Amino acid sequence: MMRRKDRVFFFCVLCLLTALLILPLTVRSEAGEQRVFDEAGLLSSDQTQSLETRIQELRTEMNMDLVLVTTEDTGGYSSEEYADAYYENGSFGSGSDHSGALLLIDMDNRQLYVSTEGAMIRFLTDDRIDTMMDQAIPYMQQLDYSGAAGSMIGEVQAFYQKGIPNGQYNYDRETGKISRYRSIRWYEVLLAFAVSAFCGAGACLNVRKEYAMKREQRQAANYLMAYRSAAQFHYHNQNDVLAGSSVIQNLIAQAVNRGAGGGFGNSSGPRSTTHTSGGGHTHGGGGRGF
Repeated sequence: MMRRKDRVFFFCVLCLLTALLILPLTVRSEAGEQRVFDEAGLLSSDQTQSLETRIQELRTEMNMDLVLVTTEDTGGYSSEEYADAYYENGSFGSGSDHSGALLLIDMDNRQLYVSTEGAMIRFLTDDRIDTMMDQAIPYMQQLDYSGAAGSMIGEVQAFYQKGIPNGQYNYDRETGKISRYRSIRWYEVLLAFAVSAFCGAGACLNVRKEYAMKREQRQAANYLMAYRSAAQFHYHNQNDVLAGSSVIQNLIAQAVNRGAGGGFGNSSGPRSTTHTSGGGHTHGGGGRGF
């Protein structure tokens, strides 16, 4: 008969071995999630596998999602509508804000399009998406679909590594609302620490100095009391007369810059234009015909 301690030990070892066996399988399963959907049949099997590998590596690096889709029939939808719906219906995205991007080669509308959501909206600004189109469209004109896809993937990685640009803000083209990105740089943290340390040290030194002067303060108070005991005060009626006054009013005009999409904005800097999809999600993005 196996003793109770031996049974507990055996059970613990069995659980540990099971976990070690299951964990690699889980990791491989997550890493093997499909992210290239060549529904238009534009890519060879080798090209599809190569792009899939690049996307999986980039997803791990960014901790955000990335999807590549080709289609020859959008069902009457625009590239924007099709890309947004495909991303949402596929339950793509990382985290609660579904961060990531979908790269669409739309052979129906003859357009390349990038749909972004979550944190990726701030990385892929309007100007950066224009740069992606500048690089990818020549490949499309040469019917090099794999090259176009690879170019867009490479630009996503490059812009992610550059980080969110300074002054970036999201502009809702439907409401005109602006959401500015706030970040604290390392030198700002050091400056804040230095200022707070200086102020704290100054306050401590001041308190110490005041406590060190207690005796002198008591002596000064005695002198003042002796002086006041011999002092006399006489009050007279006094009236304050306002000799003259003038008020100057200056009208300060508020500068207003016209924003894209028919709205107005008072911000400058790298902009990401956003919209609300049919599914109710907020997306950024843009594209260009080929």
